[in-house]
Amino acid sequence: MDLTTTLDELARSTTKVFLDGSIMGKDYNLSSIRVRAPNFSDYIGAKGRVVPRCGNSFGFKGMSIRLLNRQKQHVDDLLAIIRDHSNIVTVEEVLQEYKVMINHLQKVVRTHKGVKSGHKETALESSIDAHEEIYRLLDSRLEECSWPELERYMRKARLHEPRRNIFQKNRVVSYSSQDAKLVVAAMMECFDPTANVAIVTGDFDNINAVLNLGEEIVQRRLPSDLAYLHDQELASLSVYFPSKSEWNPGKKVRFMSDSKLGMAYELDGRKTVAKLIL
Repeated sequence: MDLTTTLDELARSTTKVFLDGSIMGKDYNLSSIRVRAPNFSDYIGAKGRVVPRCGNSFGFKGMSIRLLNRQKQHVDDLLAIIRDHSNIVTVEEVLQEYKVMINHLQKVVRTHKGVKSGHKETALESSIDAHEEIYRLLDSRLEECSWPELERYMRKARLHEPRRNIFQKNRVVSYSSQDAKLVVAAMMECFDPTANVAIVTGDFDNINAVLNLGEEIVQRRLPSDLAYLHDQELASLSVYFPSKSEWNPGKKVRFMSDSKLGMAYELDGRKTVAKLIL
């Protein structure tokens, strides 16, 4: 199994690709950063956060031109792929969260705009334009999420939490209605057994939700109002992560798990580490 592909190739080979908001500002390769790197909006103080690299400023003046250009390249590349593939979609709740980031970036420009535009301001404004176009494209492709029974069960059974010693966050795991609706909408596509559905995310919660839901179906553990899924012929829902070393600039993604209990990782014997299945 080829575990790595590009977002462009994934869109060509699948029925639908559901995008999670966690990848919108992710403009770095994880392998090149020693500590956890925030999304781009976090760099400039979104949601009340100010990280040290921004100095004492909420604005872009405390950021390097290299960082701003990296974000510009990231969002330009992402926009080109989304523009070319109408089967790249999302749900309204994810888009609402994405809008918070865009609004914050716009506020930063308004607040810190100088009399004369410099390279930093120009780079950030260009990024905002691309983010806004992505928003408009995805807004025109919103997928319906109307399966309340599954949403309720996902929350009650805490399917977003890891059940194995893999796909674990380094911080407290909490339920997200945006994540749940993304997974539910993608699962709705799986009623067509010939479909090929994928989620691209940067959040372990979505991996766990898909993997654990698949296990519930296979083990016939769903409640009575969902028990019909035990014998339903369903397409597989796959989850992909941005490649640790090749997300930028090539937008490479890596298969992590699917609803048929396929995993890119397995426990290494009795050890508490995971090893890659080649």
